[in-house]
Amino acid sequence: PDPVQTPPGNRLIGLLVLAIAFLVLNWVYVDSADQYRLMTSLIYPAVLGVALVLLFDKATRTWSIKAKGEPFREWVFCDAAVFLVFLGFLNLIQLAADASYSALFWDLLNLVLFLFVFWLVDRKVSRYRFLVAYGYFALAPILLYIWRLVHVVEDVVEIVPWWSSVWPFFILAIIFMVIEIIALIATRGSRKQGGGSVRDTVFIVLYGILLLGVAP
Repeated sequence: PDPVQTPPGNRLIGLLVLAIAFLVLNWVYVDSADQYRLMTSLIYPAVLGVALVLLFDKATRTWSIKAKGEPFREWVFCDAAVFLVFLGFLNLIQLAADASYSALFWDLLNLVLFLFVFWLVDRKVSRYRFLVAYGYFALAPILLYIWRLVHVVEDVVEIVPWWSSVWPFFILAIIFMVIEIIALIATRGSRKQGGGSVRDTVFIVLYGILLLGVAP
């Protein structure tokens, strides 16, 4: 028989169905303590393992159909996204929630979004994939804020100094999203990056400085 290419949408839906099934199973059958153990002992380590394999696969590719400058931008975002997952895993471990764990949905949503963005940035050639990556870095702090609200009394979350909150990260990502949109409009109809490599590097450096600023 002639080979048939599976549409990307079908492949993504197949993975999404598995994630939904896992979520429903935990809500219906698994208690909070076991949910926490599943996330810390299985799901997060598995996703990090997949991410490292994907990075290694990316590092071993010799040829690419991507435009000049795009592979560098991909590395910047992929490495940074994996690092955010590392931080999320550390947050979960340090929480030591066990029976009080109630953020399964938000943790799983973060991991699903990470895998989708990594796949989009690494495997696709759309000029808009870097805009989506900026969107992920804007959304990640919001997910962290919700994750904290689930486990911490709201009053405690609110007294955190503004510079130590998630909002500087969110605002920074939004600013660079707007710059990316302007660059996309300015370079419409071409494969130019509009200084994308420099822009992404500056963004990640500033993001890293903010992370150092909130480190305990």
